[in-house]
Amino acid sequence: MTAKNEKAKVILLSLLKSIEQKRKELISVASSRGFLDDKTIKLSQELDVLINKLQKKKRNSYIKN
Repeated sequence: MTAKNEKAKVILLSLLKSIEQKRKELISVASSRGFLDDKTIKLSQELDVLINKLQKKKRNSYIKN
């Protein structure tokens, strides 16, 4: 595996970890505050951004290979 591929793998794993952490936080906040609470909505939007980044990285990686 090249250094470039290794770096891409580390980035993907980091994104996956961030997504999982944000998802757990979102579930906790939504359970206690409700789905329409400002904090819940903000966390949901942050999670969307992380998921979109992951999909873009995967798509770009697939196109390059």
